[in-house]
Parts: sequence; structure tokens; C-alpha cells
Amino acid sequence: MKFKYTLTFADFLMLNKRIFLRDRNFKILSIISILFILVYIFFPLAYHHQHHEISIGRIYLRNIYLLIMPLLVAYLFIRVPFRIRKAWNVSAALRLEKTYDFSDAGIRVTATGIDSLIGWQYIAQAEIWRGWLFVMTNQRMFYLFPLSAVPEPDKLISMLAAKIGNVKGMKHA
Repeated sequence: MKFKYTLTFADFLMLNKRIFLRDRNFKILSIISILFILVYIFFPLAYHHQHHEISIGRIYLRNIYLLIMPLLVAYLFIRVPFRIRKAWNVSAALRLEKTYDFSDAGIRVTATGIDSLIGWQYIAQAEIWRGWLFVMTNQRMFYLFPLSAVPEPDKLISMLAAKIGNVKGMKHA
């Protein structure tokens, strides 16, 4: 099965945000940050309840260090779109129109100056999400395109299920 698709910046941004938000380390940091914020909010209130001689504002200022972790996570989250824009501008290969050819040998991707074949044994998983197909290699390299770009999406999904067996979200296709 052969088709052409050109990745847009919106597609690339969506992929990277999705990778970032699904990252286990980011989720753990987010949970820890929420806990720090809760401690920052409620600890001074409890302390002030027991020690009325100290103003609550002073207690909050003494515990301002508890906000360092949430601020770092917020910084990482805010910085993501800028890093994605830089990667998009630096890599001209992302913006090329690519021809995807799914066959028994694997996935062949061709474009101007690009000709690669990824064997099925190197494909880790495929996922269908909101009308998009994400194919991930063992090296965490992604191919993504909308199912609407595929001439026969059901045939492609069947091939992926037969070849790699790890296709998530098939019911949403």
C-alpha cells in the first residue's frame, strides 16, 4: 500500500506534545509538583492555626522554596513549544513530501534524498488516536499521518495488526 503525505507543523507539534505529556517522568514530576503546591498551601495554614504570633504571610514567605519544583515543571511545559518550533525550523527533512509504502518487507519511506526501509521486526507499536496513525520504531522514531491520507485504512490497520500485533485504538479507526 503506497501513499504520499507531507507533515505540517501542526502535526509535528501535536506529536511532540503527545509524546511529552505521555512521558512517565513528566507525569511523576507533575504529581510531585502538585503535592508540593498542596503542602505549600496547607502547611502554613496549619502552622498559623497553632502559632498565632507569626503572620500567615511570613509563614508563606518562609516556605517559598516549596514552589521551586512546580516552577521547574511549569518551565519545562512552557518551553516545549519553543523547542519543537526550533526542531521544525532546523530539520528540512521533516517538511518534505514523503511516500510511504507498506509492504511485506516493512515500511519504505522515500522523499528527495531519502530512501529508507524499516523492517517489521524494528516496529515497536502502532496506535490510532483521533483519526491519526502513529507508528513507533524500537528507537522511538515516529511516523505519523492521518488515516484520511491512507487510500485503504482498514487494509493498512489489518496489515499492522498482522505484522506487529501491537496496534492500540483499533476500535477508534
